[in-house]
Amino acid sequence: MYVPQPFACTDEKELLAFATANSFATLVTRDEDDGISATHVPVLIDATSEGWTLHGHIARANPQRLEGEALLIFSGPHAYISPTWYIEPNRVPTWDYVAVHVRGRVERRESPDDLREIVKRLTRQHEATLPRPWSGDLPPDIEDKLLRAIVGFRVVSTEVRGAFKLSQRDSLETKTSVIAALRQRGSANENAIADLIARSLR
Repeated sequence: MYVPQPFACTDEKELLAFATANSFATLVTRDEDDGISATHVPVLIDATSEGWTLHGHIARANPQRLEGEALLIFSGPHAYISPTWYIEPNRVPTWDYVAVHVRGRVERRESPDDLREIVKRLTRQHEATLPRPWSGDLPPDIEDKLLRAIVGFRVVSTEVRGAFKLSQRDSLETKTSVIAALRQRGSANENAIADLIARSLR
C-alpha cells in the first residue's frame, strides 16, 4: 500500500484498535493457476510484541487457496472532500479515508478443534455487545456438520501498515471548514471522518 509520510500511522496501539474495531476484513491471496482471489471475512487478531496473528474461516466450497503470501485489508470510514470546502484557492477534489493492511503468510487450518475455537471466539467477540448474547451452544451433530462446511486460516504478520488520510496537509482554517461541511452532509462515513479530523486537532 502506498502511504505518503504525512498519512502514515505507525502507532501500534492505534493500528490494532482500528483493525479490531473494523475486523470484517478482505483476505487477498494469489494462486499461480487462478490468479488473485479475495474473500470478505470476520477476523480475530492476537497481537504481541512479536507481531500479529490473525484467524478466520471461509466456506470449504470457496476455491481460494490458503497458502503462501496473503494480504488482509481492514477498511474504515471514507469521504469525498470537495475543493469548495477549502479556504485556499486552486485546490482539487480528494478523498479522506482510513485503512490498515496486514501482510503475512497464510496457513490452512482444518482440525475440528481449531475450527471450533475460531468460531467460538468470533461468536463471543461479536455477541458480547448484545443485551442478550447467544451462547453459541448447538447440538453436537449440528455443530459437527457446520464445522465440516468451513476451513480455517491463520496469518502471521510480516508487515502492518496504516493509512490515515485526514486532511493533514491542510491549514487549520480549511480543516475546520471541511469538518463543518462533512457534518452538514451527515452520512455515517462523513460524520466519522469529521470526528477523526477533529480529534487530530486536539
